[in-house]
Amino acid sequence: MDRPYCDHGAEIAKLAAQYRVKARVVYLREADLPSLLRHAQGTVTINSTVGLSSLHHKTPVKVLGKAVYDIPGLVAKVDLDQFWTEPGTVDSQLYKAFRRYLVTTVLANGNFYRRVHKGLGLTGVAWPLGTVTATCRGATPPRTVRPGSAVAADSVSGEAAPLSTAGMTTLSQQA
Repeated sequence: MDRPYCDHGAEIAKLAAQYRVKARVVYLREADLPSLLRHAQGTVTINSTVGLSSLHHKTPVKVLGKAVYDIPGLVAKVDLDQFWTEPGTVDSQLYKAFRRYLVTTVLANGNFYRRVHKGLGLTGVAWPLGTVTATCRGATPPRTVRPGSAVAADSVSGEAAPLSTAGMTTLSQQA
């Protein structure tokens, strides 16, 4: 599935034909993701937030790239061939602990597709440790970030550091 910003249909159809999996590939530009995930046997992703949604709906996930939720016990660690026939199950307790960890340590409440708070910037996102505003067409956004605020990604590579379950265990025990 891909939001309707780019149509990758032709490229996906070409690759599906090339790898002789055309009968098994369905390209969706937009659909009700929760409904799809509730009925799916598994989700294969590179690093999409669809993986997090899949875990939320108890749908097993196989990560092919780098994802912050690519944690043993949370996602399938078998090879892709085995995942098709044995996707495993989602450890609901570990998912809940991981979600709690994210909510309490790195997430700011908000939504990029609709405003959830009026008067809080173009996106309606409530930034708890300063403000971030942006103008259109890829301009560098002016930022006000207070010292000590959390930075979720490495400033050089842009990649988030991998997580372990150690911090989640503490949060899980507190809840």
